[in-house]
Amino acid sequence: MFKLIIQDDEGKTTVVPLIRDEITIGRKEGNTIRLTERNVSRKHARIVKSNGAVVVEDLDSYNGVKVNGTRIQGRVAVSEADRILLMLKEVEGLSLKELEKVYNVNENALKVRLFRARQRVLKAFGASEKKEGTG
Repeated sequence: MFKLIIQDDEGKTTVVPLIRDEITIGRKEGNTIRLTERNVSRKHARIVKSNGAVVVEDLDSYNGVKVNGTRIQGRVAVSEADRILLMLKEVEGLSLKELEKVYNVNENALKVRLFRARQRVLKAFGASEKKEGTG
């Protein structure tokens, strides 16, 4: 059975089984799954199940949809193992000052978010942070 696993920026996970034939995802009320992050479009994506196949569609969202790391245009068939990412913003390589403008938060809030994200990645890979000057 297909399911969506939604993870927020705090690491909280919600599992949504795909029991409907169509699911819409977006910021606007009326979507099957409503995500309130500002960088999610009002009507961001649609997932359609038909004859055992599942298709994800980018609804011309501003920040896009990726399937297995590749940004899609229009509709793309997916399998159970595929990873779908609703793009929040391309931030790779931006300085903290640039990120402040992208997310409209101050530098300290960004440092906390980046620290938490780093901790989740380390935990996911069973690693721990090495202190400077050790090992």
